[in-house]
Amino acid sequence: AKRLGARVLTTDNRPNNPGHKLAHASFGVDTTDADAVLELARAQAIDGIISACTDVAVPTAAHVGEQLGLPGIPLAAAYTCTDKLQFRRFLDAAGLPNPPWAEVGDGHPEPTDLLQGGPCVLKPATSSGSKGIFVVDGVEDFRARLPATMAFCRDGRAIIELFLDGKQGTVEGILQGGRIAWGMVTQRQTAPLPYTATWGHVVPSGLATPVIEGLRDVTERLFEALGIHDGPFDCDFVIADGIAHVLEMSPRLGGNALSALARVSAGIDLPHYAVQQALGLPFEVQATEISPAAAVLLGAESAGVLAYDTEAAAQFAALPWVHSVKLDRQPGERVEPFINGRHRVAALLITASDPEELRIRSAQLKVRLNIHTT
Repeated sequence: AKRLGARVLTTDNRPNNPGHKLAHASFGVDTTDADAVLELARAQAIDGIISACTDVAVPTAAHVGEQLGLPGIPLAAAYTCTDKLQFRRFLDAAGLPNPPWAEVGDGHPEPTDLLQGGPCVLKPATSSGSKGIFVVDGVEDFRARLPATMAFCRDGRAIIELFLDGKQGTVEGILQGGRIAWGMVTQRQTAPLPYTATWGHVVPSGLATPVIEGLRDVTERLFEALGIHDGPFDCDFVIADGIAHVLEMSPRLGGNALSALARVSAGIDLPHYAVQQALGLPFEVQATEISPAAAVLLGAESAGVLAYDTEAAAQFAALPWVHSVKLDRQPGERVEPFINGRHRVAALLITASDPEELRIRSAQLKVRLNIHTT
């Protein structure tokens, strides 16, 4: 945004967030306080607003855009995309594949019938970054995990849905005029059950061309039904029994190093296009081929004092196939197990000549860095 000549303002409830250091000015207004953010936006006479890489502020950005006549998405669509219960109802109404689900939490009965059908995913209705999400197996496991899930429910609502065992992935791209101007399909790597945190993305996905084309088609149809025609998007899916099930989708840039992966693998600058769209500037996306690349996200397996091989990290940073080494936490800090996005320790972007070489290099990184706790 600064390279385009814009004055950049940031706001949230965490004064140490790194974006504040890059901005021309920063504020302490919570991003979920839509009216307070609107008041700030009016006072600063903004020309565009973005909620990047997180769902929690998407409705606020839509609210501000709607009130000030700025480019953006319909407020109703923002709530549908960022509320897991509303999104499941939306998929049901659209007649699209949707795992059996039920609302749980305050005033709702235990979903005994659903739990008897096999493992289920329990999650807050409006959380993000895999916080409060667990795969539960049976009624007792559900009861044991429910309090931890409800701790992340701002409004006391949660959802449980049948766990779909299959290939997981993400579609990340840019909508323009209701069509996907550019998109990439990744193979999404996740934490071992019962957790679901994203541990990395790999491209190409390895999915067959008809499956990828089907994902592209259903993504465009869903956004058309929501009245969303332009801007960045992020869509998580799972292929189970030959059927593509959309788990979540959001009209924003994805987190977990997806924008960096697009840049390394295809030379596409997704944040650049997102800023242009938010400011109402014309832009044209150049279609490019996707080369083998991976975003490798690392963390500790257990809570404790962090340790890893700093010398190996420096050596990797100098290798031509390692394009980025981002260390979020330093040795000696106390960390939690990597079961949601808040607890990531490092992110690395790597490339290779083919998928097998990519797999070997990714495994080499994990062994050599030796992230652990004491």
